Amino acid sequence: MSAQGDSPAPHAGSVQSVDRLKAHQLGVVELVVTSASYTAPAMSLFFAVAVMAGSVGLHIGAAFIVAAIGIFCTASAIVQFSKKIPSAGSFQTFIARSLGPEQSFWIAICLVVGYILLQAGVITIFGWWTTNWINHYVGVNIPWQIFAVLGTVGFGYLMIRGVSISTKLTVALYVIEFFIIAALGVVILAEGAPTGHGVSASPLLPGSFSSAGIKPLFLAIVFSVYCFIGFEGAASYAEETSNPRRNIPLALMSAVGIIAGLYIFSGWTTALGFRSGAEMAASTSPYLTLGQHYLGFLVIIIYICGFTSTASNIMSAGNANIRILFNCGRERFLPKFLGHVHATHRTPDYATIFFLGMCLILSLVASIWWDGLVIYALWSGLGALLCIIAYLASNLGVGVYFYRHWRSEFAILTHVILPVIAIAVWGYTLYDSLKPAPFPANVYPWGLGGVVACSIIYLLIKRRRDPEVVRNIGSIITNVDMEGAVFEEGAAEIGGEAVELGK
Repeated sequence: MSAQGDSPAPHAGSVQSVDRLKAHQLGVVELVVTSASYTAPAMSLFFAVAVMAGSVGLHIGAAFIVAAIGIFCTASAIVQFSKKIPSAGSFQTFIARSLGPEQSFWIAICLVVGYILLQAGVITIFGWWTTNWINHYVGVNIPWQIFAVLGTVGFGYLMIRGVSISTKLTVALYVIEFFIIAALGVVILAEGAPTGHGVSASPLLPGSFSSAGIKPLFLAIVFSVYCFIGFEGAASYAEETSNPRRNIPLALMSAVGIIAGLYIFSGWTTALGFRSGAEMAASTSPYLTLGQHYLGFLVIIIYICGFTSTASNIMSAGNANIRILFNCGRERFLPKFLGHVHATHRTPDYATIFFLGMCLILSLVASIWWDGLVIYALWSGLGALLCIIAYLASNLGVGVYFYRHWRSEFAILTHVILPVIAIAVWGYTLYDSLKPAPFPANVYPWGLGGVVACSIIYLLIKRRRDPEVVRNIGSIITNVDMEGAVFEEGAAEIGGEAVELGK
């Protein structure tokens, strides 16, 4: 039986003529931080914890534990794909090789739109947070749109200059963010959480929800799952790391462990600092509230943490997302100019400009009607739901891919049980997020349906006009050798190992 016998045939622009990204730029540490910083843990916690407390009181740690289990299961699926078919296209390639190129086509469009919306939200909150920080300490009110533009242009320049440069800055910013969040939790524990109920394991346990049953826990899990969106970022750097079949899986699982550990620890210690869930839910920003109580004038580091969180996210998430957009252009089902690579820096320059430009336009146009927080909730929420479609498809596809192409390695636990758990977590999150709700959440069902419909229509048009392009989606995978060459997979399995053409 052939493992890759059904791989797409090489198309124009493959192997010899595709633009290639610069290899050997990132090690495991950079990949780990890229995935971890993509989730913007500080900003996720700043805005999610109060909402979660409204559902489960002080038991937010329990919600993070359950969410972490679901994220681990999804990470397992991405790891399995990355071991066999690493690609700058990540989800796009994984879904094409498992569920088929047509499914990959429309889901990839949804994913790219989702990533643009997510980053539009982050760019907005970067400007909004910076404005509020300066206004708080200096008393000068500068429109947040100015900082959004300056940040987008500045970070975009670094991203084009080289993935190594922007990633090193991301690492530095994330280290600051990580230690500030962890330090606040350590201070709360050291002081015995005097403003709350003292140190106990209670926030890590589900607790009793009386007549409401377990439903509040699941509502909180929805928001805790949102905090993990983007954990898969490292998968898009397959072309720019050595030995991607080893480094990407190692980085992904390490990043999930770090992110989950930080969320659980921080959620636990934050809950310990409040007397009740109602008090926490009433706080606009629980972390600022605790920072002011436990840190005094050093609460400024919480503001710094918010700044570094959004700044590192713009670069880490932007770099990862842009590579998927770049691969879509390189495989020609999005405009081919997106597949262009800078002659000197070997970075996807046109895709970077287009991606960040679209993000900034969405942010600035929305500011005509709404303030920064509303824009953040609108774009980020809708973007996250579009990403969930790709998560669900990957979990559906991993078992199909291994059963068809790597039958000797097919395992019930890895390729069936863990994906089913992940599908349950993401499926419920998607379902609950589409229920009737006040603005901006009431826009999500219409926005999601509209993007999906337009993606499918575009697929039908493209399939009629250029069926070869559709058939060849997912044809370029990454195999970095000593010279950093990229080869296209497309051969049969011999003795359980994939043979790659062009090598």
